[in-house]
Amino acid sequence: MTHADLVERAGAWLRGAAGCKIVMTELAAVCRSGEIPDAIGWREGGTILVEAKTSRADFLADRKKPFRREPERGMGTLRFFLAPAEMIRPNELPPRWGLLEVRGRRVFRVVGPDPRSWSGAWGEFRHAERAHDCETAMLLSGMNRLRISLGDAEFRRLVHLRLMDRDAEVQAAREVAA
Repeated sequence: MTHADLVERAGAWLRGAAGCKIVMTELAAVCRSGEIPDAIGWREGGTILVEAKTSRADFLADRKKPFRREPERGMGTLRFFLAPAEMIRPNELPPRWGLLEVRGRRVFRVVGPDPRSWSGAWGEFRHAERAHDCETAMLLSGMNRLRISLGDAEFRRLVHLRLMDRDAEVQAAREVAA
């Protein structure tokens, strides 16, 4: 399984099982910590970071990164490693990190809270002290890329659509496609 395969699964897990409304994978943004998350998602309770590891050597080397040695410089209210089954042992995880494993075509949560649970239940896994500014930089970078791709006028139109107008537009598009 390649790193790209794991990152794709991390993004799918964030959108599905974790319930994130916005998900970005391997997006570089200007950030004081230098962290480039493999996958990060935003939901009501906070952000969820997933780091994909294809080898034990990669997992062990991750500990040396400055934002791992000083967790308050890292991103993610919740943080998970994603790896092939049984590559990482739960007792090897850094404090307050969860573990996701790929088994066949599915991703299983081995250690850590259910991201869909009330964020107050995240307890010992919650990283309250984190790089909020880096998370914001990631979100702004993604939004700006959309603005550039769509053009200013279309971006503003889409961002400011009222919910009812958006629903009507989606329904009209479905009828045209049918």
